[in-house]
Amino acid sequence: MERAEKRTVVAVARAADSLGMIRAGDWVEIATQMVGHGADDGPIVDLAILSKPTSRWSTELPVAAVCELLDIAEPAPEEATLLVARALADDLRARPEPAVAAPMVRMIARLAAACDYDSALANECSYAEEFLDCDCLPKGIGPGLELRLEGLPTLGLPDALVRPLASTARASLAASQPHHGH
Repeated sequence: MERAEKRTVVAVARAADSLGMIRAGDWVEIATQMVGHGADDGPIVDLAILSKPTSRWSTELPVAAVCELLDIAEPAPEEATLLVARALADDLRARPEPAVAAPMVRMIARLAAACDYDSALANECSYAEEFLDCDCLPKGIGPGLELRLEGLPTLGLPDALVRPLASTARASLAASQPHHGH
């Protein structure tokens, strides 16, 4: 696994963590997948061998060591939202979501509060989500936002590395299309 690919994985995980989308055990799963793809750096291996389930207390220092090794800082809210959105778009390309309309808008909308409304993209999705299931769409809200999100550039990561990054957001989607109306 090349350094650039490791940096991308950890940057997205750090972004998702900053938005409350990563559980402690997710870090272990991500590190395990990285080792499975050839990462043999000591801090990554140390994180991968932690037992699951685990707690923030047990992952805090190993995660900090991995971030230091790869020179990954906590991203600003807009950057974090965009990195997570790209991971979610990659995940939806690999496993489309047939149950609900506009899954990207719905998943990104949930990030607005997590980043204290400091992300224009998350705020745009949060506003749009209010109108997804009714017939009163304001001007400018429509399928274009979902298409724009689904078309975000790929991270270029193997699916096994993207899946744990997207799992929490995917779990937030409804099992079926919400009722149409107010």
